[in-house]
Amino acid sequence: MRPVPLRGPGKVVYGYACGRCRALGLHGGFATGGRKTPRPFKWQVENSRRAAERCCTCNECHRESAAFPCRPCQRFRDWTNAWYTIGLLVSEKIDTQRKYEQWIDEDMPF
Repeated sequence: MRPVPLRGPGKVVYGYACGRCRALGLHGGFATGGRKTPRPFKWQVENSRRAAERCCTCNECHRESAAFPCRPCQRFRDWTNAWYTIGLLVSEKIDTQRKYEQWIDEDMPF
């Protein structure tokens, strides 16, 4: 997302907000550094910008999304999990519901 700068008096950028949902980027508060006028340190502003850029994006494919992960990534994750389960059942030679229930009762710790 394109971050929106949050400016104070004198056009000083104090942090950034997400361009989509307007959530504030993380900055952890601003230290004054012994100065009379509180101004953010460069690293605080940079951290805020990075957090605002990551907001509203899928954490897997990095596309704009309101869900984390986005729908295509979640579908792919579900698909791979299903095939992993099928492969596991085939390798354990589980081919009936009864064998599956016995295997679950014996091998699963929960």
